[in-house]
Amino acid sequence: MPIYDFRCASCGAVFDALVREGKLDKKNCPNCGCIDVKKLISPINLP
Repeated sequence: MPIYDFRCASCGAVFDALVREGKLDKKNCPNCGCIDVKKLISPINLP
């Protein structure tokens, strides 16, 4: 499962979450519980 980075629109916290393929459902901010989070574009991590 890929790991995506998210940023909370309310408190600005950045966090990551495991997301099942094809199921990019809404995530809650672990800091404040807000559901208004945006997926961030991350650089590719090659082995």
